[in-house]
Parts: sequence; C-alpha cells; structure tokens
Amino acid sequence: MYKIKALDTPLIWLDTFVILYLKKIQNHESLDPKNSKNDEYIKNNVIRLFYIIKKKKSEKKLICPEGEQDVEIFFRYDKSHIRKCQNVMDQLSSGVKFLPWSEIRILQMEKAMKAYLLKQDSIILDTNDIVNITRIDNSYGFRVHVNITPSNNTVTKWKNDKANTNITLEELRKKNISNGKNFIEQLNIEWKSVLNLLMKDIPEIKQRIFKGFGTSNDFDVLREIEKPNILWEQLNKTNNKKVDLESFLKSDYYKLIPYEYISSHIFSKILTSERKIKSGDFSDIENLSSVIPYCDYVLTDGPMKKIIQSLNIDKKYDTEMYCLKDLNLLCNKLEEL
Repeated sequence: MYKIKALDTPLIWLDTFVILYLKKIQNHESLDPKNSKNDEYIKNNVIRLFYIIKKKKSEKKLICPEGEQDVEIFFRYDKSHIRKCQNVMDQLSSGVKFLPWSEIRILQMEKAMKAYLLKQDSIILDTNDIVNITRIDNSYGFRVHVNITPSNNTVTKWKNDKANTNITLEELRKKNISNGKNFIEQLNIEWKSVLNLLMKDIPEIKQRIFKGFGTSNDFDVLREIEKPNILWEQLNKTNNKKVDLESFLKSDYYKLIPYEYISSHIFSKILTSERKIKSGDFSDIENLSSVIPYCDYVLTDGPMKKIIQSLNIDKKYDTEMYCLKDLNLLCNKLEEL
C-alpha cells in the first residue's frame, strides 16, 4: 500500500551519541570519564565514520541529513557545547535536514487520509518531501546557519516533560508485566490511542482549559493531537464527503502509515518487555519512526537496534540497522559506495 520514492543517493541517519562523541573528540575532551576502557575503539571508529561520510558526501554518494538531535543536545545546556555540536552536525550534513518528526508524521497522515477518501490502493511517500536536498548550493563551502538557542525555562520544561514521560511509560510497563499483558494486546491499544485521545481525552482537556485548570502540558497535547482532526475536517470538506474520522483510524490506511506502524510496534514491544524504560526511548522512537522508512542506513543504540530487528521493521522498510559495536561494519559498508 505504501511505497517509498527514494533519492538517487543513499541516506544515513546518526544517533545523537555520534554527534556527542565527535564533539568531544574534536575538542580533546574525555569520552567517558567513568568508563574509559572503550575509548580507543570509539575514538578510532567514530573518526573513521566521520571522514568516510565527509568523503562520500563530497563524491555525492551519501547524504547525512541532520535530524532532531538538537533537543537532546540542548539538555546539556551550555552555549559553547551547543555551538560545538552544531558545528559537527554542519560538517556531516552541509545543511541538509530532515523535517521534524511531527511534520513527517502529519505529512504521511495527510497522504493516507486523501488516499482513504479517494479509495486509492497505492500511496507514494516521496523522500524529497521530508529532506531539504534541493536547498544545497554545492558551489559554496559554507552556509549561513541561524540557530535559536532555547531559554533556560524552555530547556527545563523539556527535561521535566521527558522525565514525566519516562515515569509514565515505566509505570505502564510494570503494570503490563504484572497483569500479563502481551505484545498483541498492547498493539491493539496503541492502534486505538489516537482515537481514544480524540474521543475521550481531548474533550476532558478542553473542559479543564475552559474551567481555567489547564496545564502547559494540556495545551501541548491539545495542539499536537488536534492536528489529525483538523486535517481530516479540511480534507473531508475538500472532497465533499461526510466520512467519520473513526472509520479512517480503524482502517489499514491508518495502521500502515509508516510512522504509526513503527512507533506502535516499538511502543508495544518496550511496554510488554522485562527491559526497563530508558531515558532516551521516547525521543528515539519519535526519530526512528520518522526516518527509518526513508534511510538506507540507520545508526542507533544497541537495545533499540535489537528491538527493531526483532520486529522485522528493518526488513519491512529495507533499512540496514547498526549500533555502536557495529561501527567497523558500517564503515566497511560505506566505503564500498
């Protein structure tokens, strides 16, 4: 049903840990003061990866777009640190960027809604829509990079939201384990999550806001979850059809949207696993769910790679997954391009 129209040049996505290691290496900082036994392996292979990407990029054989690593980088709030990390990302990407994950998600959903209303069997997702490859002027060796550094209050809010999300997910995972809930049962819940938010949670949030008890998180959730509802109303009006959004959210058109498919499966896996929720899981799922379908190579952490491969997500989207211990293998593969 969903087909990815790839670029002529392969894409690679790098986890934030690569950016942070390169920043430390380039600035002669200790890689891991608490555990230095792997420093030599990390340093040699991360540097090798860096120069291979730069070489293949200059040969137009590889593209390394910048993702939403900046949010995780801002958690380590220090302007000097941020500038150094952004410099690393610029060297790797030359200004090529993925759209934010939320925009990729809504773009895929818009195409799915249109196809559902028009009863189309095939949906093309063009990589050009989510990567700004056409904006690069290869005649210049530099670019103007304007970055808005978030305030301390914004960063603090991000940290608190992340911490609260991790606590909520870990509590749910423990409850699922205690109740013996399996992967399929949780997956069915994930499929209905947007529907439940729209039909149950959103009215409750609006009521709290109307009464003056709304929190900043309520406004954030409302803004994000209302997007499918608003989009559906616009498309429904354009197509002169009165079709219930619920019918779309229960269809394969919705369930097989790449972002929804990947995120639902990974969440179901981690929420029914004995593995404790990690602090970076939520942001990893957001990023990976948006970029995996479009990328040829993805470098993430070991546990997430294992989860993705156990669900055959890498095979479904023809994406090669790598982790830190695979750096040598990844470098060998890229050198063949």
